[in-house]
Amino acid sequence: MSGQQRPAASPLPPLSAPSGSRIEHVTQERPVNWLNPLQLLQSGLLAALAGVVGSFADSRALQAARGANGASAAADARETAARERLRNADSVWIDYIADTGDGWDATYTVAHTLARDAIEIDGRRLPRADLLLMGGDQVYPTPAGSAYRTRLVDPFGSALPGRPAGADPQLDPAAPLLLATPGNHDWYDGLRGFNNLFCSGQNLGGWQSFQRGSYFAVQLPHGWWLWGLDLQLESELDGPQRDYFTAQATKLDAGARVLLLVPEPSWIDEGSFRASTQNDSDKLRTIEVQRARTRGWKEIESMVATRGGRVAATLAGDLHHYARYAPAAGPTDAPAAAAPLAAPQRITCGGGGAFMLGTHHLPGELQMGRRGQPAVQRLAATYPAIGESRSLRNRAWQLPFTNPTFGLTLGFIYLLYAWLLQSASLQPGALAMGSSLFAQLAQTPWSFANGSGLTAIVGGLWLASPAALLWALLIVLGAAAFTGSSTGGKPALPGWIGGALHGLLHLKLAGCLIWALARLDLFGWAGASACSQGCGGAALPSLLLSLQVGLGGWLIGCLLFGLWLVACDAWAGWHEQEVFSAQSLGSHRCFLRMRVSRDGLEIHPIGIAAAARRWRPGRGVTVLQKIRDTLRLRVEAGAGSRFEPETPITPVAIEPCITVR
Repeated sequence: MSGQQRPAASPLPPLSAPSGSRIEHVTQERPVNWLNPLQLLQSGLLAALAGVVGSFADSRALQAARGANGASAAADARETAARERLRNADSVWIDYIADTGDGWDATYTVAHTLARDAIEIDGRRLPRADLLLMGGDQVYPTPAGSAYRTRLVDPFGSALPGRPAGADPQLDPAAPLLLATPGNHDWYDGLRGFNNLFCSGQNLGGWQSFQRGSYFAVQLPHGWWLWGLDLQLESELDGPQRDYFTAQATKLDAGARVLLLVPEPSWIDEGSFRASTQNDSDKLRTIEVQRARTRGWKEIESMVATRGGRVAATLAGDLHHYARYAPAAGPTDAPAAAAPLAAPQRITCGGGGAFMLGTHHLPGELQMGRRGQPAVQRLAATYPAIGESRSLRNRAWQLPFTNPTFGLTLGFIYLLYAWLLQSASLQPGALAMGSSLFAQLAQTPWSFANGSGLTAIVGGLWLASPAALLWALLIVLGAAAFTGSSTGGKPALPGWIGGALHGLLHLKLAGCLIWALARLDLFGWAGASACSQGCGGAALPSLLLSLQVGLGGWLIGCLLFGLWLVACDAWAGWHEQEVFSAQSLGSHRCFLRMRVSRDGLEIHPIGIAAAARRWRPGRGVTVLQKIRDTLRLRVEAGAGSRFEPETPITPVAIEPCITVR
């Protein structure tokens, strides 16, 4: 909720709440700006640090040691009650979300929908789930500071409020349960925030946690199990976790079915890699050798199969869309709900709140079998649809308007480049005509021939000014690194070359902007006499024109950047993530509502076309004060959701119900 769309605040709020009410504070965070250089630097440093520290101090080993030392009687009782409640139920409704905890609007839209007593899909009433599964990346961009509170606890606690802090630690039998597995973003603080929230008996609003560590096995009714893995950062099963699941596997009866949660859909990489190399005898290494996380869940599948069970469905987040791969059986155009489907279903459902990611690069088929035992899985459904994904991709050209903050960054780059060139031209003998760059270009008519001359002039100024040359090199190398590191598993060298071309295009555009603005002479100062009095006499007009170039970089340079993202994704498959993260799209939210019963596992993929953007206080809630993104609320006893959408949120079926038996 942003700007004037958020509830107005009354002045001078009381310092305490009247009897029967309480004061709450809620922060409504804006979406993460993934093109903010400082944000990228911070996230990159934390990711690198987490990778190094995680190699030497694995939090999973500490969890295992803590578990071996036992837990409090209250924690034991809480866990036992939760497990018995799930195991002894006749049927269990389960929600699955992943990649949440980003901007308020998208995150709260999903949380509010999950918290409703029921939703109606295609004429069928689906009640609120008994158990919420969070499949990783619960907070963006990192768990640093108060991110877990403001980006996850506040929206979910506002959607389904729980008992106040300090209430009875025992489970509320009427409130839903909660389990979570970590993703890479949760690991950026060594899993500290994750453990504090999910593994210490705290509640997430009205959802009640009961797990002891970052991985778990929970028995469900009718021979079903729920297993959640923690594969750290590009890691595999650690020793204690392997021992844990080996012990859990001994509890499986023949014919047991397991619903498996993994951090990322690495089957896409594995299956597409196998398809591209299955006839190439020279490529002996497979993706299973290359990716430790793939080895982790493959080991679990083998472990289950050894005991006579099977993994019925594998769920993952990490990619911010919905995609389901089903075993290829029969014609590809068979309806999804024609008959109960065999396991395994491999489902990506990462639409919990982070920016939407396209689906048009997903392979249509995956080769999942072993040598001599081919097994094909076909892409059965996506959200957004592939054609719509391409259309949304093409909107990245609107970057100057959808991400003006990034435009300011580009504008500064252009401004400094223009200033450095002008400063270089003011050095004695830098230009043959004896005037500054701006003054010389003000008298140079527009033509292709003169454009070539401009390139030569700028090249000469680079040689005359190490600072200008260094800044130009940084622009080219930065653009090369940006594209070279975003080729989506394709060879990096073409990406580096293409990225360098992108940087050169920005340098050329900056030169053209300098020329055009000097010719337009908006402030009436351009001319040889105005800029030939030395650096002091040229400072003000030089600054004014440099500022104009910066504004041009904000608008036209940002437009070029957006078009580059679109072109790279469309023609080369590069920047398939950045072309969407740059837009911070809050549309196409998704989650799974599932039911385990005597009839098997029902999976209802639920979509929300657009995140709500306008909110009003809920019943019994008064906004007392608003400071930036934080609201101070007075909440009456018995109040429900703290905010309600002004326009109803309408969930829809992404595809018909999938049944696995």
